[in-house]
Amino acid sequence: MILSEISIRRPVLTWMMSLAIILFGVTSGTPGYTFLGPHCATRTVVNPGFDPWTGEPYGRTYECIDILADEPSTRLVTDEAPDDLIGRPVVPLPLGFALGALIALIWLTARSITEADRRRPWNREATSR
Repeated sequence: MILSEISIRRPVLTWMMSLAIILFGVTSGTPGYTFLGPHCATRTVVNPGFDPWTGEPYGRTYECIDILADEPSTRLVTDEAPDDLIGRPVVPLPLGFALGALIALIWLTARSITEADRRRPWNREATSR
């Protein structure tokens, strides 16, 4: 293994993960939602948003306590995703990682081609004159 290959791996992986997180964050940003009901809702467990692995929207999940029962019971209720999230294009993390890998591959290939051209003997003669 060449030393330059080892030193390139960490920045390339960092680039791919950073691009994936940035693309997902930019495309999946949602406004803050406030909810008034229902009366049984005690706390919000998950706010509406997007699944980072699939890019699919999901609704709010909240705890609901049934106070009219003999023994109060808690259950989780999930609402539908808000209308402004449905149909909105989002870049999921795996796709962002793949785009980062493709960009890194193109960059490394172009870099290796230009370095190989510099090492060829006919290029040395042309540049030494």
